[in-house]
Amino acid sequence: MKVGFHVPLSKGWRKAISYAKELECETIQVFSHNPRSWNGFSLHRFPVKSELKKENISPLIIHSAYVVNLASSKFGKKSIELLTKEAWVGREWGAKYLVIHPGSGPLEVLIGNLEELPKFLEIEVLVENTSGGKRRRGQNIEELTQIFQTFPFLGFCLDTAHAFQSGYDISSREGVRDFFQIIEKFIGLERLKIVHLNDSLTPLGSHIDRHAHLGQGYIGAEGLREVLLYLKERELEIPLIMETPGIGSFMDKENMKVLKSWLENL
Repeated sequence: MKVGFHVPLSKGWRKAISYAKELECETIQVFSHNPRSWNGFSLHRFPVKSELKKENISPLIIHSAYVVNLASSKFGKKSIELLTKEAWVGREWGAKYLVIHPGSGPLEVLIGNLEELPKFLEIEVLVENTSGGKRRRGQNIEELTQIFQTFPFLGFCLDTAHAFQSGYDISSREGVRDFFQIIEKFIGLERLKIVHLNDSLTPLGSHIDRHAHLGQGYIGAEGLREVLLYLKERELEIPLIMETPGIGSFMDKENMKVLKSWLENL
């Protein structure tokens, strides 16, 4: 399994790739622009695709902006337009995946807006599970199953912290096995393309999206290692992306060290 971080582009692509190399990332995730803005796109003149290939960093993953809300009647059309732009930028950069959050609002509005999403974006769109609360869609497997059955072209991005925060206790071997059995039964492991490997700063079922450093949150080392072990047993060679607190701090190297140690000792 390839390992990496969500890497900021605030200082440009050259420094982002340099930092990814420093952390020994094999894959990375980025925002295509300011995630709290509807605008601000810039393709840069930096040869992203060739530089990533030269450094053997693959796949590149684009995470959609926070402002996207596909479950909103008011912002649904605007969200589709933004996602289409993000997919276009991602394609120019050589990205393989575009990760989206379902948004907050009625499920029927989400379904209706997803029907407007272009089917041929030349980039695979993945729906990420959420921590739930405040009418956030995608917090449970049953609802995600309905989305995937309606739109077979969509893939799945699993966030471990969100799963825990939405009520799935994956802090133990038994809990992890039970959780993945539900995914296998209703979603299918073949649809799982990425894991956001994050610990949770908030308790089980809190519906509060706050991440912790690996092994230092409520999920803990046992639960996260069991997730990795399950993926290994099922021979799922998928990217593992960390979205730990304070990206850019000394803790990045520590988190990478912890993750690689876990993988080496499964």
